[in-house]
Amino acid sequence: MDYLLTKLETSIGELEQQYLKEQEFKDQVLSYHLMVIEGVIDLFGSEALHYVSRSIKRVGKKIEEGHSEYPKMLLLHGKKRFKKNDPKSEAYYFKAKDSVNKSFEQDHNNVKAAAYNDLGYIEYLRNNLDRAIYFMEKGLKAFNENGDELHLKYTLLSNQALFYEKLGMINKAKECLSILWSEYGKIDQAATKGRMYVVQARIYQYERDYESAKKCVRDGMVLARINKLRETAFALWTILGAIMRETGHNEVAEDSLKTAITIYDHLATDQERNIIQTHLEYARLLIDQRRWDEAQLHISLAISLCDKHDDALRKTKSMILHAELYMLQNQQLEAKIKLHEAKKIATEHNFNKLLLDILMHLANIHEEDEPDLFQQILAEKYAIEKAMRGGIHMLRSDEPGTS
Repeated sequence: MDYLLTKLETSIGELEQQYLKEQEFKDQVLSYHLMVIEGVIDLFGSEALHYVSRSIKRVGKKIEEGHSEYPKMLLLHGKKRFKKNDPKSEAYYFKAKDSVNKSFEQDHNNVKAAAYNDLGYIEYLRNNLDRAIYFMEKGLKAFNENGDELHLKYTLLSNQALFYEKLGMINKAKECLSILWSEYGKIDQAATKGRMYVVQARIYQYERDYESAKKCVRDGMVLARINKLRETAFALWTILGAIMRETGHNEVAEDSLKTAITIYDHLATDQERNIIQTHLEYARLLIDQRRWDEAQLHISLAISLCDKHDDALRKTKSMILHAELYMLQNQQLEAKIKLHEAKKIATEHNFNKLLLDILMHLANIHEEDEPDLFQQILAEKYAIEKAMRGGIHMLRSDEPGTS
C-alpha cells in the first residue's frame, strides 16, 4: 500500500481529504436540487406537481435515512402532497420532524419549525384552531436562530396571531403582533408583513378603534400595492368595507366590497374560501339597507362555500346572520332552525362567544311563548359566560376575517 501511495505521490490522509471534498460537493449538489424543488413548490404550487414528483423521486434515490438532507426531503414530500390535498402530507411532516430528533446534527434547515408550521395550517383547515395554535408554539420552540430559513420565525408568529384573533383571544394575538412589529425591519417576507396588517386592522375594528383601523388598512394597502400582494389587498378591502359600514358610510362600504370582489376574481383558485367573509360583509350592508333578497343571495353563497370547504367558523357566522335576516322579516321558525344549526357547530368547535350570540337570539325568540325553555337558555348562557371569565375563547359573530 505504501509503495502504491508513493508511486501516486499521495498519502492516506490526502486521499481521505479528497474523498471528504468529493462528498461535500455531492451534498452541496443535493442541497441545491432540494432548494430548486422547494422553490418550485412555493412559487407554482399545484401547477408544477408533475415536475416536483419526478424531481423528488430522482433526488430521493441519492438520499438515504441518516443523510443530513433526509429530513428536508421528507418535508418536501409533505409539502408536495399538501399542495394536492393529499392526506398523506401529515404523515410526511411528522416523519420529517421525527427524523430530525433521531439525527445527531443540528436542525440547520429548520425542518422541525417548517413541519410544525404546516401541521398547524392543516389543523386550521380542519377547524381545530386550538391545535393549530399548539403547533405554532411547538414550531417557535423548535426554531433554530442560528439555522437557515430565518423567515420561519415570523411566519409562525404571524400565523399564531391570526389563529388567536380568529378565536377571539385578542390579548394573545396582540402579544404576537407586538413581537412582530418590534422586529418589523428584520422581516424579509412581504406576505408575512401583509398578514400582520390584516390581523392588526381586524383587531382595531374589533375594538371599535376605527381611525387606527383605517390607518392600518391604508398602510397595508401601500405594502400590498408595491409588492403585488393581491391576497392582502383583497383582505384589506373587505375589512375597509366592514369598517365603513359600521361607521355609517354605506356608499364607500359598497365600493370597497365591490373592489374586494374584483381583486378576488384575479386570485388563485385555491383562495376560494376567502371570499366567504366578503359575502357576509356584503350581506350585512344589504341588511342595513333592507335589501332582503340580495342579502339572502350573498348569505346563501357564503354557506355553500362553507360547506364546500368545511369551514366551521364561517359557517357558524353565516348561520347566525341568516337567522338575523329571518328575524328582521318576522320569520321566527326559520330563524330558530338556523340558530340551532349554528349552535350545534359552535358547541362542537368551542366557539364560545358565537355560542353566546346564538343563545341570546334564541332567548329573545322564546322569552314570551316558551318561558321554561327561556330559563334553560339563560342558564346555559350563564354557564358559558362563567367559563369565559376563566379565560376561554372570545368571538364576536360579526368579527371580520378573510384569511
